[in-house]
Amino acid sequence: MLNTTYVRVGGQFSYIYISQNALVFDGNGGYCVVSDTYSYVYFSSYAYYKDQIFSFGGGFNQGSNPIFSIGTYNFYTIDMKEICSSCNCTALCSKGTYTKDNQCIECERGHYSEIMGSTSCTPCPPGTFNSNYGSSSYRQCYPCPEGTFTSKYGSAKCNDCPSNVDCPAGSKKPSKVHYAQEYYSLQPKMYSPGNNDFSFYFIIAVANFSILVIIFVLSINKIRTKLRFLDIFSDMHNHSYESPMVMTKNNFGGFFAIVFAAVTIIFVGSSVIDYTYNNIQETKALVPLIVLEDYNTQISSDKLIVESTLVGYGGECGVNGKCNENILIDYANLKGTYFYYKCAFVENSVCVITIIFHNFEILGKASIFINSKEKLSYTSAIFINVTTNSSIPNEISSIKNELYASKNYVFYGMDSSEFYYTITPSLFVSESSKWPSRSMGFHISSEELPLKGTQCLEVDLPISAEVKVLINLYKSNSGLYTQRLLKQSIFILASGILGSVFGIMSAIASLMNFLEDKYLNIAKIRDKKIDFYAIASKRQIIKSSYFGIRKNSSKSAKNKLKNRVLPLNDDESTFFNK
Repeated sequence: MLNTTYVRVGGQFSYIYISQNALVFDGNGGYCVVSDTYSYVYFSSYAYYKDQIFSFGGGFNQGSNPIFSIGTYNFYTIDMKEICSSCNCTALCSKGTYTKDNQCIECERGHYSEIMGSTSCTPCPPGTFNSNYGSSSYRQCYPCPEGTFTSKYGSAKCNDCPSNVDCPAGSKKPSKVHYAQEYYSLQPKMYSPGNNDFSFYFIIAVANFSILVIIFVLSINKIRTKLRFLDIFSDMHNHSYESPMVMTKNNFGGFFAIVFAAVTIIFVGSSVIDYTYNNIQETKALVPLIVLEDYNTQISSDKLIVESTLVGYGGECGVNGKCNENILIDYANLKGTYFYYKCAFVENSVCVITIIFHNFEILGKASIFINSKEKLSYTSAIFINVTTNSSIPNEISSIKNELYASKNYVFYGMDSSEFYYTITPSLFVSESSKWPSRSMGFHISSEELPLKGTQCLEVDLPISAEVKVLINLYKSNSGLYTQRLLKQSIFILASGILGSVFGIMSAIASLMNFLEDKYLNIAKIRDKKIDFYAIASKRQIIKSSYFGIRKNSSKSAKNKLKNRVLPLNDDESTFFNK
């Protein structure tokens, strides 16, 4: 076949005789015969290269009679230009060559030609190389082996990957991203109020402010003498036995009233902060799926996202988010109000195929099938990341698995690479107004290791097929039930604060009573000492007068009394003034 022209040379008829003719049939039904020009040939192997037919072997013959039981070793060429010169056809250059100056020339290394009569050869795309002359298929553009790369079109060889970077098979350029086998899982955790420091900072602030207020009040005499007006413990002061009990206010009670106010503010404030930020208790339980279905006939999620990353992908992937027409997506037992998918090429020949379901439901054992039939649609690694909204508000459930081809192999062939995930329906209920009273979703888990599909050596690509990925989704028979309850209500909080305030007041009053009692006892002992020293001083004065040395004795007594630690009473002061 010369495109639309068919050429037949030789052949046998009805097992009776063979032909020496060449026949040329054009696309319009006409034909041309070149008679008795070529040797008898039938059942031979042949190849069309440049503008000649190379024939080898075939059946034996006696004249025009075929002898089928005997073969030959004949090898000869037939020039297509000779045939076309007689039949008005064009001797097209074969695949793997191109026409230049009316001659057929082999494609250079790194290039190929897939059609007859090409006027130029097509270069191999970046990430591939071809070290052979005369290549006739894009499948002879082999992906660069792992650890090498090429960013040029028409490369005959690949460059070594620099150190400290990564070059998976089929790399167009080195990548700073190192692809290593790892398992990634992101799941909602048990509820925690977090590290709430509001209460601590509040206590420190109020305590420091209270200390400053007390220092300010005590340091100013005018304000200090009026502390008694703040006294709220007038009925709890110390009173003398066997004397009328008179309720009076004093500065001691005013000081402890300030202390009571500070302690009360700290307690009430910290209680309110704790109620606001740490009043939730969460419980989780796995229950039979039928229990959840009593709340909702069908558990659903706002969104399901399946992201398939093909590392070292040789095809076109997609442009502006639109997938190549040879990338096919199919699914089973999945339901959604809206479904779409998109493709994007990212750094270093990485094709990302994203599949999205809105208002997603799973109806049993489900699957998503990705089939790429692009030219050079091989890949050296496959990452699958399945993400869905969980029932926990503002939380997602996500699992990522990775599958790597063996060294110097790529995923390409008939068998799919398979991934396995379990989807657990979940229901969330809450007593707090911070979250919806009820919401639904799913939790994703990986129960089995991924299974590798067909792998091929880079040089086996001409005889292989396509990249296939099968994602299996299994619906769990159990459901996750999550409940968030309030530890205490606002009524219990108010009752607790009210009772605690009176308790604090009683405790402060008891402390005040104890310290006031100690203070009064110390004051009594001090007064007794003052009286004792006053009597001793008077006796010394009388004695000095009696012996006629009043003047010197008075000076000595005065100095002695001045050096005492205890203050003078009124009588002593009057005496020394005189």
